[in-house]
Amino acid sequence: MLLQDGHYWTVDLTTRALVNITKDVPASFIDTESDQTGPHKPPFGVAGWTKNDAAVLFTTSTTFGSRGEWEGAKRLTDGSADKVRHRLVQLDPEAEWYDLAKPVYAYIFGDLSKRSGYAQIKPGAAAARLVWLDKAVSNLAKAKGAETYVYGVQDYDDSPDLFVGARSYRAPSRSRRPIPFRPIMLGDGASSSITRRQRVGPCRSALLPGRIRGGQKYP
Repeated sequence: MLLQDGHYWTVDLTTRALVNITKDVPASFIDTESDQTGPHKPPFGVAGWTKNDAAVLFTTSTTFGSRGEWEGAKRLTDGSADKVRHRLVQLDPEAEWYDLAKPVYAYIFGDLSKRSGYAQIKPGAAAARLVWLDKAVSNLAKAKGAETYVYGVQDYDDSPDLFVGARSYRAPSRSRRPIPFRPIMLGDGASSSITRRQRVGPCRSALLPGRIRGGQKYP
């Protein structure tokens, strides 16, 4: 499989025939907002394959899609309305493919809100957010042979914590509390997320040091 003209193509190794398998998919596979200066913008990438290579999972700006038997495409997630990215997470380090007949997980990140967390995608259902915080959530992992999960949470002024819970992620327990630290940079060690509207182009967001109060004007 290769990327050409913003689409993914398969190559028949016997006839050398090329087939554009994403031409009818209503999504962009190229990161048009990348600041790379090369002649071509980079793709979001291929998320993986399903069992027996029956379908390939593509990553787009906010979704990833499954293309089974190269006929038709199915959108598995949709974060376009809220500007939320979805990225597949493989919890089994020995797995070579994703089993879409079972729940799969995705890391989620808000382009504007800067929130982060994880979502679960059950067969035939929309992605359900399990953890969605105004902090940096990362490193989701699953215990081998048990429905026990762990993930990390940290913030600019909060040292990393690990939380352990069941699949529902309801009322997870903190597994450890590191020694508190005091930030020594940029004022009080806090940060705020802002959204900046532009005359041309989409809205932009950023994290600024300090605490920003709504309704006030800043230089």
